[in-house]
Amino acid sequence: MLGTMETQLISQSCSKPKVCSEICSLFGVLSRASGKCTTDHISPAGPWYNYRGHLENISNNLFLRAENAFLPPDSRGLASNVSTGSIDPVPTVAKAYKASGIRWCIIGHNNYGEGSSREHAALEPRFLGGVAVIANSFARIHETNLKKQGILPLTFADSTACDRIREGDRLDILRVENIQHARPLTLVVRRVDGTSWETQLEHTFHEGQIPCLKYGSALNHIKAMRCEHLKELSMYASLQCVEATAVVCDGEIKPQSSSTS
Repeated sequence: MLGTMETQLISQSCSKPKVCSEICSLFGVLSRASGKCTTDHISPAGPWYNYRGHLENISNNLFLRAENAFLPPDSRGLASNVSTGSIDPVPTVAKAYKASGIRWCIIGHNNYGEGSSREHAALEPRFLGGVAVIANSFARIHETNLKKQGILPLTFADSTACDRIREGDRLDILRVENIQHARPLTLVVRRVDGTSWETQLEHTFHEGQIPCLKYGSALNHIKAMRCEHLKELSMYASLQCVEATAVVCDGEIKPQSSSTS
């Protein structure tokens, strides 16, 4: 039987689904990757992997080898902070956005995330506040890793839409809370000048993967299912206790007296 402390821990630690409509509304673009963007562009290896067991430290390498189409070609690993106007390393800008409550996405081109299957390339964007990666196409393993971390990997139905995204644009993905297998989503791009335009986004989420998005990651979803299972066990154990301390009297079940006369 589960103890009182275990029951309290279960109720306190259970994850709840995220409100996807809020998370995927009015978020910014951290960087628009120019050309090929492999997992080694996203999370460079080398000395950085001395920190692979420390997510906060290794996240300081995020996109340091990627070219940002919003900046000159020699500005690899940099991004513009639209709030301050400063140009800083991508991790610095991502941290500033996260601290300010600004959610962000990455825009990519073809076969985004190709190369090695390193999971840090999905862990780091999530840790620093990323909510989506929108590209023309994805490497299959990296796309799956993004889903497992609760990040939306989406593809442009119109491949020319990728190059229309500008620095300072704010994005809305409509009705993500109702995401369903094989049904496209709508992206609304809002310009700084007040104008906007729309385009369709496609995804490969199946019904078994959608809870990973809504709970924030595959681990959060598994944790929530375990919590529900433990709650059911706790309720069952409590009922067993009640039944064990009851007696039948005149055809009715009544609590057993703690003392006898």
